[in-house]
Amino acid sequence: MKTKGSNLLVTVLLAAMLPLGGMVRAQDPQQGTSSQSAKATAQPVKTNQEVQVFSGKIIKSDGKWVLQDEAVSVNPPTPYVLDDQETAKKYKGKSVAVRGTLDTSNNTIHVTKITVG
Repeated sequence: MKTKGSNLLVTVLLAAMLPLGGMVRAQDPQQGTSSQSAKATAQPVKTNQEVQVFSGKIIKSDGKWVLQDEAVSVNPPTPYVLDDQETAKKYKGKSVAVRGTLDTSNNTIHVTKITVG
C-alpha cells in the first residue's frame, strides 16, 4: 500500500509541474516554435502606391491592350499596359477612365475599374 501512495504522490507532483515547464520555455527568447517563427516573418507588405485615375483610349499595341494617354504632350504618348486584359478588350477603341495603381517599373496599371468617359 505504501507503493501505491508513493506513486500517486509522484504522479500528482509531476502533473502539477507540467505547466511550469511551459512557462520556462515561453520565457526563453532564444527558443521558439516554428509557428512563432512563421508569425514573425509573415507580415503584410506595405506599398506606397495610391489608386489613381488615368484617362485615354484603349488600343492594342505589341499584342497587348494598353491605355494610350492622350493628355500627355509627348509624341508618341506613353502607353500603359493594363494588367486586366480581358476587361480592357471590352473597351477597345473607346476613351475611358481607368482606376488603378501604376507600377512604374514596367509601366503597367493594375486595374481596379474601367469606365467609359
